[in-house]
Amino acid sequence: MGLVEYFDKRGNWLFNKRSFIPLFLYLVAALVIYVTDFELVDFTNIYWIIGCLSISFTGQIIRIITVGLTRSFGVAPQTHYFFS
Repeated sequence: MGLVEYFDKRGNWLFNKRSFIPLFLYLVAALVIYVTDFELVDFTNIYWIIGCLSISFTGQIIRIITVGLTRSFGVAPQTHYFFS
C-alpha cells in the first residue's frame, strides 16, 4: 500500500497548492517571453495563424467532448449525456 499512500499524499499536496501552481507557470512564461527574440517568428504567416488556431480549436473540441461524456451524478437528468 506504499504506492497508494504516496499517490494520496502527492494528490493532496497538489490539491492544496492548486491556486499557486499557475502563478509559478505565469512567472516562467513571463521570463520566456522576456528573453525570446520575436523577430524569428513571423506572425503574419498564414500557416502560423492556421497552426495556432487549429491547436486552439482542437483543445476546445477535446474539452467539449470530455464535458459531454462525463456523467453528472444527479445534477442533470440521464438523458443529457453526449452520444447516448
